[in-house]
Amino acid sequence: MHAAWRGRGLASQAAATVATTALGPVSDAGWGLERLELGHRANNPASGAVARAAGFIHEGTEREKFLIDGERHDVLTYGRLPSDPLPDLLPMGWSTN
Repeated sequence: MHAAWRGRGLASQAAATVATTALGPVSDAGWGLERLELGHRANNPASGAVARAAGFIHEGTEREKFLIDGERHDVLTYGRLPSDPLPDLLPMGWSTN
Protein backbone atom coordinates (compact mmCIF):
# COMPACT_ATOMS: atom_id res chain seq x y z
CA MET A 1 0.00 0.00 0.00
CA HIS A 2 1.41 3.38 -0.97
CA ALA A 3 2.25 5.47 2.09
CA ALA A 4 -0.31 8.14 1.17
CA TRP A 5 -3.13 5.57 1.45
CA ARG A 6 -2.02 3.70 4.59
CA GLY A 7 -4.01 3.86 7.81
CA ARG A 8 -7.41 4.03 6.12
CA GLY A 9 -8.26 0.35 6.41
CA LEU A 10 -8.25 -0.15 2.65
CA ALA A 11 -5.88 -3.14 2.65
CA SER A 12 -7.95 -4.84 5.36
CA GLN A 13 -11.20 -4.11 3.52
CA ALA A 14 -9.77 -5.40 0.22
CA ALA A 15 -8.38 -8.57 1.81
CA ALA A 16 -11.68 -9.22 3.61
CA THR A 17 -13.67 -8.71 0.40
CA VAL A 18 -11.52 -11.10 -1.63
CA ALA A 19 -11.41 -13.71 1.16
CA THR A 20 -15.16 -13.60 1.79
CA THR A 21 -15.86 -13.96 -1.93
CA ALA A 22 -13.32 -16.75 -2.34
CA LEU A 23 -14.75 -18.73 0.57
CA GLY A 24 -18.39 -18.12 -0.35
CA PRO A 25 -20.57 -20.76 -1.98
CA VAL A 26 -20.54 -20.81 -5.78
CA SER A 27 -24.33 -20.57 -5.70
CA ASP A 28 -23.98 -17.14 -4.05
CA ALA A 29 -21.40 -15.86 -6.60
CA GLY A 30 -18.56 -17.03 -4.37
CA TRP A 31 -15.64 -19.11 -5.57
CA GLY A 32 -16.29 -22.12 -3.35
CA LEU A 33 -12.79 -22.41 -1.88
CA GLU A 34 -12.42 -24.35 1.36
CA ARG A 35 -9.39 -22.65 2.89
CA LEU A 36 -7.20 -19.59 2.45
CA GLU A 37 -3.75 -19.00 3.88
CA LEU A 38 -1.90 -15.74 4.34
CA GLY A 39 1.65 -15.24 5.51
CA HIS A 40 3.82 -12.22 6.26
CA ARG A 41 7.25 -11.49 7.67
CA ALA A 42 7.20 -11.55 11.45
CA ASN A 43 8.84 -8.12 11.58
CA ASN A 44 5.86 -6.50 9.78
CA PRO A 45 3.09 -6.04 12.38
CA ALA A 46 0.98 -3.93 10.03
CA SER A 47 0.49 -6.95 7.78
CA GLY A 48 -0.67 -8.96 10.79
CA ALA A 49 -3.21 -6.28 11.59
CA VAL A 50 -4.55 -6.48 8.03
CA ALA A 51 -4.82 -10.27 8.24
CA ARG A 52 -6.68 -10.23 11.55
CA ALA A 53 -9.03 -7.44 10.43
CA ALA A 54 -9.80 -9.48 7.28
CA GLY A 55 -10.92 -12.41 9.43
CA PHE A 56 -7.80 -14.55 9.27
CA ILE A 57 -6.75 -16.47 12.38
CA HIS A 58 -3.11 -16.75 13.42
CA GLU A 59 -2.04 -20.39 13.13
CA GLY A 60 1.68 -20.31 13.77
CA THR A 61 5.18 -19.26 12.83
CA GLU A 62 7.21 -20.75 10.01
CA ARG A 63 10.77 -20.22 11.07
CA GLU A 64 13.20 -18.78 8.52
CA LYS A 65 10.78 -19.46 5.65
CA PHE A 66 11.54 -16.42 3.48
CA LEU A 67 15.00 -15.79 2.04
CA ILE A 68 15.30 -12.07 1.24
CA ASP A 69 18.62 -10.53 0.20
CA GLY A 70 20.50 -13.48 1.66
CA GLU A 71 18.79 -13.24 5.05
CA ARG A 72 16.21 -15.66 6.46
CA HIS A 73 12.97 -14.27 7.93
CA ASP A 74 10.29 -15.92 10.05
CA VAL A 75 6.78 -15.89 8.59
CA LEU A 76 3.58 -15.61 10.62
CA THR A 77 0.90 -17.78 9.05
CA TYR A 78 -2.85 -17.17 9.18
CA GLY A 79 -5.77 -19.18 7.84
CA ARG A 80 -9.41 -18.54 7.10
CA LEU A 81 -12.18 -21.10 6.61
CA PRO A 82 -15.76 -20.65 5.39
CA SER A 83 -16.92 -21.51 8.92
CA ASP A 84 -14.88 -18.72 10.55
CA PRO A 85 -16.74 -15.59 11.68
CA LEU A 86 -17.06 -12.89 9.05
CA PRO A 87 -14.97 -9.76 9.66
CA ASP A 88 -16.66 -6.54 10.74
CA LEU A 89 -15.79 -4.77 7.49
CA LEU A 90 -18.07 -3.65 4.70
CA PRO A 91 -17.16 -5.36 1.42
CA MET A 92 -15.67 -3.32 -1.40
CA GLY A 93 -17.72 -3.16 -4.56
CA TRP A 94 -16.25 -4.83 -7.63
CA SER A 95 -17.26 -6.19 -10.96
CA THR A 96 -16.06 -9.26 -12.83
CA ASN A 97 -17.34 -7.89 -16.14
